[in-house]
Amino acid sequence: MTINNSFDFSRLGPIKGANVVVSGGCGGIGTEITRACIETNLNTFVLDLKDTYNLKPCPKEAKFIDFNAHEELSVEKAFNTVSGLTDGKIHAIINLVGSGNPPAPITELNVSSFDEVISRNLRSAFLISKYGIPLLKKSKSGSLIHTSSGVAA
Repeated sequence: MTINNSFDFSRLGPIKGANVVVSGGCGGIGTEITRACIETNLNTFVLDLKDTYNLKPCPKEAKFIDFNAHEELSVEKAFNTVSGLTDGKIHAIINLVGSGNPPAPITELNVSSFDEVISRNLRSAFLISKYGIPLLKKSKSGSLIHTSSGVAA
C-alpha cells in the first residue's frame, strides 16, 4: 500500500490572518477554540453575552463583541461591528451558542420547556446564519460550523 504524502493539509483550515468569528466563545469549548484560532494566527472575534464574558473572559488577543444570539438586532449589530473591523468579510464562523434546561428524564420534561429550548437554539443558529453568511460569501471560501452539546440535552 502506497501513502500519498503530497496532500496539502494546510488547505483544511483557514489561511493565516483569516477573520474568524467564534459565537459563544467565552464558554469552555469556546475558550479553547478561541485559543487555537489565536495560536494559528487568525484574527479572532468572540461574540458572547457581556455577563458570560465577565464570568469567564475570552483570551485578550481576541476582539470581544457583546451580543445576545436570541435577539435579531443584537446579532445584526455584532456582525456589522465585525464587518467594520475587517475588510467586510469573514472566513469562518464557529457557532457554539446553545442553552438547555437542567437535566431531567424525558417523562418529567414538560412541552413548554422543550419548546423554549428548541426555539432558543434554532433561533440563534438562524440569526447567526442570516447575518454571518453575507460576510462569508465575500471571502469566496467561507465556512459556517454549527455545534451542539450533550450537556444541553
